[in-house]
Amino acid sequence: MNAELLAIHNIKFSAKGVIRGSIFALICICLFVQGYVRFVSNMSLAMVLGNAALVVAGVLGVLLMLMDGELYSVGYVCFACVSWIIGYLMRPEWQYSVKFMLSSFSYMGVAYYLARRKQNAWMVKAIFYFFSLFLLYELLLLKVHYTRIMRDGTSHNYISIILLMYLGVIALIESKANKSLSIPQALLFLMICVLAYGRGGILCGVLLFGGLFMMRIKNDKNKKKKFAVLTGMIVLGCIFGARLLSFLDKGKYFQKFQDKGMDSAGRFEIWKMFFHTCTESITSFILGGNPAVITIANKNHEGNLHNSFLEMYAVMGLFFFCANLILIAMATVTNIKWKNKYVLVFIIPFFLRIATDKAMFRGGCEIVYYYFIFDYFIKTAGSARLKRQSGNMKPTILDTLCEKLKLNVSLK
Repeated sequence: MNAELLAIHNIKFSAKGVIRGSIFALICICLFVQGYVRFVSNMSLAMVLGNAALVVAGVLGVLLMLMDGELYSVGYVCFACVSWIIGYLMRPEWQYSVKFMLSSFSYMGVAYYLARRKQNAWMVKAIFYFFSLFLLYELLLLKVHYTRIMRDGTSHNYISIILLMYLGVIALIESKANKSLSIPQALLFLMICVLAYGRGGILCGVLLFGGLFMMRIKNDKNKKKKFAVLTGMIVLGCIFGARLLSFLDKGKYFQKFQDKGMDSAGRFEIWKMFFHTCTESITSFILGGNPAVITIANKNHEGNLHNSFLEMYAVMGLFFFCANLILIAMATVTNIKWKNKYVLVFIIPFFLRIATDKAMFRGGCEIVYYYFIFDYFIKTAGSARLKRQSGNMKPTILDTLCEKLKLNVSLK
C-alpha cells in the first residue's frame, strides 16, 4: 500500500514538472505573437497560433493552481467565471463573446504560473528588445507615420500598451530575484512612446524612468558617484531630447497637448456617460452599463471606455469590480509595508496607464494585472502559514476549511 502511494506521489510531481516546463514556452510564443500581429504582419495563422498557445498555457496554469491547492486563487478564478456567466446570460445583447472570456481565463492561468514559479526573463527581454528595435527602425529610419504602425488597425496608443505588457512581465519576474527593470529598458520605452505621439505612454514612461533612476541613485552609497551619474544623465537627457525633437512634428504635437491635454478622445465625457448608463436600472447598476451605446459628438466609440477598470465593471459587474479595487488597495499597501520597491516602481505607473486606455479585456495587460493579484494571495497565504506555525496567529475559518479539503483529497 505504501509503495502504491509513493508511486502515485512520484507521478504527481513528474506531471507537475512537465506542466511547468511546457507553460513558459507557450507563454513566450503567446507574447511574441502579440507583438508580431500588431507590429509586423496581421497574419491569421499567427493569431491562431498565439491564441492556441495562450489557451493551452492558461488551462495548464489553472490546473497547476488546483494541484498546488491555492484555494484563495482558485476562489478568485471561480468568482470571475461566475461573474462572466451571469453577465453573459442576463445581457446577451451586448456582452463580450465566449472567445474573450476564454482569453481572460487563460491570462489568469498564465499569471498564476508566473506568480508561483521563479523564471529567467531573458526570453521575454529578447522579445521586448526585438520589437522595440523594430519600431525604432520603422519610426526613425523608414519614417513610417505613427498612425500606420499598428498592422491590426488599432490605435497607435496600443504601441505603449503592448510594450508595457512586456515590461510588466519582465519587472514582475525580476522582482522575485530582488531585481528591477533596467534604466535602458525604461528609456527605450519612453523614446518609442514619444515617437509614437502617445501621451498616456509618455506619462507612464516618465514616471517609470524617473522611479527607476531615483531608486538606483538612492541605492548607491557613493555620493560622488551619485552626483556624477545624475549630472551625466541630465546632460545625456538634454542631448537625447533635443535630437529626438528634431524628428517630431513639433507644431502638431505640442498643439495637441495644448488644445486637448490628455482628453483628446473625450475620456471624461465617456466615463460620465458610462456611469449614467449604469444608473438607468438596477440591472445595469449591478451588472454594469452598456458602453456600446455611448456616443459623443455623433461619434460612437464602439464600446471603448478608455479605462480598463470601468471596462472591468462593464464586463464583470459591480461586485467583481469593487472586490478588485479592494484587492488592489490591499496588495499595494502590503507591498509598501514589505518595502517591495521592485514591484512598486513599475506597478504604480502601470495602473495609471491602464486607467486611461483599454489595456485589459483584449488589451493584453491582463497578464500583469492578474499577476499582481495572485502574487498578493500567494505571499499573504505563505506569511500567514509561517505565523500560525510559530504560534503567533490562529488559523482562520477559511484556512481550516482548506486543510479539511486537502485532508479529504489525500484520503481518497
